[in-house]
Amino acid sequence: MEIMEVINVAADVVMASITVAQAIINSAPSRECNIEITNFSDRYVLKNPGMFLCRGVCVKPLPTRILPSGCGGAFFAKTPRTRFGFSGVTTYDLLNSSTGKITEQMALFLKVPYDLNFKANVYAVGVFDVCKGCNVNLHEEMANKTDVTFIRGNAKGPSLTHKSKDVTISATMSESYSSVIKVNLSDN
Repeated sequence: MEIMEVINVAADVVMASITVAQAIINSAPSRECNIEITNFSDRYVLKNPGMFLCRGVCVKPLPTRILPSGCGGAFFAKTPRTRFGFSGVTTYDLLNSSTGKITEQMALFLKVPYDLNFKANVYAVGVFDVCKGCNVNLHEEMANKTDVTFIRGNAKGPSLTHKSKDVTISATMSESYSSVIKVNLSDN
């Protein structure tokens, strides 16, 4: 009988551990970012979206194109069941409607940390050469470097505005775990 009691106690401990682990997994915090892009340009179509994510997943992808006076968006979240935030970069080619040529690439960087008590939400917008690509190199450049092709800031700070030769990008980001980035593209 003593062995049976030990086995029952051990089984109860294992079941309690499984229940606690499931509760921890189910209560894991959510870190997400909703992106809203509005194209106020009369000359450019946003085309060929690109995306590179670090420790994140795409829940709702960017539309394949955003016409003049149109809007679109995407929804990203951190990788489930991890103790990390996430970051990423998205791009759109700027297709000149009158010439039919892609002239530049618009880029948006975002970073939503795991704990806002230690780090702030960060975002950046810019315009690059169309050959730049949407990859880890662009992600690292917008996250860590300073350049005239983009502007970076904290969500707690003022809105961002980047002016290139042909277009102006303005953006805001909320400072929360479920952040929203609003991006406007307009002609100069």
